[in-house]
Amino acid sequence: MLQRVQQNALKPRCKKCEIFLATSTGKYGDVLFLMWILLCVGDGTAAEPFVQHILETCRVLLENEMPLLEPLLGVLAVCGSQFSHCLEPYFVDIVDLLLGWALDPEHPEGDRRLIVESFLKFQPMWARNPQFPVTLMTNFLGDMEKIAQDHTSPTLQQLHRLLALASCFVAVMQATALGLEDASSKPFSSSTTQPSLADSPLASETEQHIDRMNYMVGSAKGMLPRVITCFKTLGQKFQNFRWLNEALRCLQLFAEVLKESFAEFYIPVLNILFQGLGIDVERQVWKEVASVGLTLAPAPAALNMQQV
Repeated sequence: MLQRVQQNALKPRCKKCEIFLATSTGKYGDVLFLMWILLCVGDGTAAEPFVQHILETCRVLLENEMPLLEPLLGVLAVCGSQFSHCLEPYFVDIVDLLLGWALDPEHPEGDRRLIVESFLKFQPMWARNPQFPVTLMTNFLGDMEKIAQDHTSPTLQQLHRLLALASCFVAVMQATALGLEDASSKPFSSSTTQPSLADSPLASETEQHIDRMNYMVGSAKGMLPRVITCFKTLGQKFQNFRWLNEALRCLQLFAEVLKESFAEFYIPVLNILFQGLGIDVERQVWKEVASVGLTLAPAPAALNMQQV
């Protein structure tokens, strides 16, 4: 991820963006504040021509280490809410850069929290392209599996890396799921009930949304067995409350996305949640089933005198 940050720094930048940065004389805070004022207070139609240059500037700033993450995220959030069509071409690169900072072990934890919280502000963009968040989630899971399969003694550095990966996984999945849920509540979702609109753009948009929903649900269901196996091993390796909390948040999201389909994973998930207490849920369930079976089994007939 950090290698891509360095590669992006070599990309050509627009001339206006270079001038904008050069004239800021290093006062990036003032520049970002003026950007935020322009986007929030200015007329949307008048401000739109500047949005591309503003996004180019944000990308350049993210490619270089600087302590002004919060105002920069504020500018991006406004672009996402009011000029999402302008932000969309930059979205993948900007998220990649943000994840590079979030997963950097030398970066402050407070900045990582700001980054993952900002992902919720871009829900429509996550939802319009679920292949991108699913790819990110698969990569996060792969990195967590590497930690789980490392048979050396657990270290504090590994735990911090694990918590960073888990928080990014949860943030991306939550933002995508909420974006898809919000899109489902919009009027076009009912267009399929009107046969006269079958060939209309609304019907096409509805079909696309259903395809995105099915893709997200199918991907989540296919990923969950790996998540359960990985989390079970990590729970045994890191008996840590913060990790258990992140695992719980992640599994809760899977339950919300899969709904009834989550039932088949219920017992192994409970095992993960209770393993910190030393309780083997699966064994306890089978004990309960056996005891119920003994209780419900018909009593043997009384012995007669000949059998005695």
